[in-house]
Amino acid sequence: MCGYICDNTVTGGCEADPSSCPCQHFTSTITCPTSGIAPIPDSKPFAVDEGFPNPASSSIRFDYSAPYEGAMSLTFVDILGKTVSMSNSLVAQGDGNETINLTGAQPGGYYCVFEFNGVRITKRIEIK
Repeated sequence: MCGYICDNTVTGGCEADPSSCPCQHFTSTITCPTSGIAPIPDSKPFAVDEGFPNPASSSIRFDYSAPYEGAMSLTFVDILGKTVSMSNSLVAQGDGNETINLTGAQPGGYYCVFEFNGVRITKRIEIK
């Protein structure tokens, strides 16, 4: 038995030790399943910060958090949606960072599109 509900008012210790519960009549019983339940992840979801510095001139660094090891893609596109560069990397679970070299990029607005396991995060940056 995984849990129970006692239909009498109980004082003292019943929650900690069900066998000491003075009431004998239970209004319901909850049976815990033994299979088919995915564990609740204890990590945070995939996330990417706003990038630093922004506006940038020679490079920009993004800190990210990956809930587990996996493939991450990074696409750097101009304001019109044209791909400037693209990279793929295997990232470890936890916090990491990605630095984009901006040498040769013209001043203006750009987007950095991060994708990890179907989750897409787009960050707007400005190059000065």
